Amino acid sequence: MPWFSGISVAFILAAVILAGGGWNSLFGRHASEQAAEPAPEAYEPVKTAAAGAETSQVRSAMLIGLREDHPAAAGGPEYSTYRTVLLGPEQGELRKIAEVDNILMPFKMDFWLIAPRRIATKTEETRTLGTYPAGREPIDSVQIAKPDKPLKLSEKLLFAGNRYLTVEQTAEVGNQGGTVQYRYVWVKELQNLMEDGMKSSLPGVGGKHVTLRDVFGKSVQPALRGLHVSSPPMPAQAIPAKQAPDDNGESWAVVRKEGRWVPQVALYGDGSGQDANRYRLQELPMTPPESVATYDRLDAAWSDIQRVRPGAKDAYSSPNQELVAIVGERDIVVYPLQGQILPSPLLSIGPLPNESVVMVQWAAAEPYIGLWKEKGRSLQESKPQAKGSSGK
Repeated sequence: MPWFSGISVAFILAAVILAGGGWNSLFGRHASEQAAEPAPEAYEPVKTAAAGAETSQVRSAMLIGLREDHPAAAGGPEYSTYRTVLLGPEQGELRKIAEVDNILMPFKMDFWLIAPRRIATKTEETRTLGTYPAGREPIDSVQIAKPDKPLKLSEKLLFAGNRYLTVEQTAEVGNQGGTVQYRYVWVKELQNLMEDGMKSSLPGVGGKHVTLRDVFGKSVQPALRGLHVSSPPMPAQAIPAKQAPDDNGESWAVVRKEGRWVPQVALYGDGSGQDANRYRLQELPMTPPESVATYDRLDAAWSDIQRVRPGAKDAYSSPNQELVAIVGERDIVVYPLQGQILPSPLLSIGPLPNESVVMVQWAAAEPYIGLWKEKGRSLQESKPQAKGSSGK
């Protein structure tokens, strides 16, 4: 794990041996800060709970990846766009430092940009996820608007960690003069997306992906057998009455639940043989290793979260236990955390129209926070990042 991923305190302490590391062009246009209500107090230094105590200074930076879903409209297909927001301390107060289109994911010794990748023919197109080092995107990179042709294959990012991704894949297949839609979910390593991007032809379904057995070993097989997991049906094959058993867990997802990222296996069909071309997710009694979800501990009681923000959907806390970001219906509000949540909001991100959190990364110590901020500032006046790249 590189030092700039900044998620785990253990990794931060060990990162002194990882000198250097290319930050490249991580952040494009600057989005203005939006103070949480009440506005006058939003940027005041946070005071400790004890009366007369010294002012506490924010010492965390937070990288948030968001996906916005655009529903089908006017005959066009549904599609998604992405953005990443960097929050960090300024004179002890939490500020929005930078914002960029697409998802910025720390990987090895650099940041990588995950963005929609378009490959088009005269009659159809695909909208898959491509990746390349941030700041070194292809020369033919362009802003990708909504699809203007029928989508043969599309991909949606559901989760991004420091190594693994969850991708939902939708395929439209011709069938007796009409089309049949297949919908899958896969866990992939970033390297898998890199390899998919090297293909010159239209990509296929599934591609190279990570199975549950790859992550958990043989210990996951009893759970798969108990749930009667079957292999996902492929569009090129006639759907048999009963799919072959799947002891590897080919199709699964990393899903956010109760303040943690958890694994869920995909089941195809409703048990009666109907809807065999669509997945539904089923919980597994497994805890993902740190390689899948590094620093995934919520250091705030859910009752405390609901006390501060009734109707909260989710929450994330910093490794140094000083901040908690609470996700509501239309915004994300960050609060100080000192044993319990102090109801004095520091900053908000919003509104969030049809947006979902797909990535959260933390930096919780100096000098790493300063390096995040320094690079972000140096790129404030650089041209906006592209939303994706056009395939040839």
